[in-house]
Amino acid sequence: MIKFFRKTRQKLLSDGKTGKYFKYAIGEILLVVIGILIALQINNWNSTRKAYNQELELYSKLLIDVNTNFNNIDWKKNELKNFQNLYYQIFNESRGKAEYDPNMHYNLFYYVTQAEVDISEKHSASLSRISNDSIRGLLTELIRAEKEVRDAYNDFNTIKKERLIPFIHEHGIGDIETAFNDQRYNFLSLTNVKLIDH
Repeated sequence: MIKFFRKTRQKLLSDGKTGKYFKYAIGEILLVVIGILIALQINNWNSTRKAYNQELELYSKLLIDVNTNFNNIDWKKNELKNFQNLYYQIFNESRGKAEYDPNMHYNLFYYVTQAEVDISEKHSASLSRISNDSIRGLLTELIRAEKEVRDAYNDFNTIKKERLIPFIHEHGIGDIETAFNDQRYNFLSLTNVKLIDH
């Protein structure tokens, strides 16, 4: 192809047709520029399509993680409700308004509870890849809420460790036997579970 263009240019120059030569050269340059523009546009389409597919994949992962978090919310609400019941029991025991309750799980004080922060850990770096402003805004809000919940849990654990547990020990609230009973946990049901399929 290049030889053909070169021969055509040389023939026009040798015939003394400089006007046609310049028109031909300009046309050849325009063809090359158009070819480059077409190639760039195709590359741009491919990049856009690839970014779109990556964004769809990100949305799928987000949906899975958000659904998992919502399923964990009920469990966390029950956990917090149990803590609240325990606090009221201890408060009432400390005031002499309640007696020791063997059904109350006093050993909950010794557990460190953690907030689930799957969304912020997995997806905070992906915010810039989301083109939809409303989805990006909702995800930003969810990440902010997760941070607040994590901070609240950390504060809760600090208060428990530094104030409540010493208070319980000082005033003899609850029974240490319930925190460290001699009943062993039964994990036999898990021994036959196939966790990894290989």
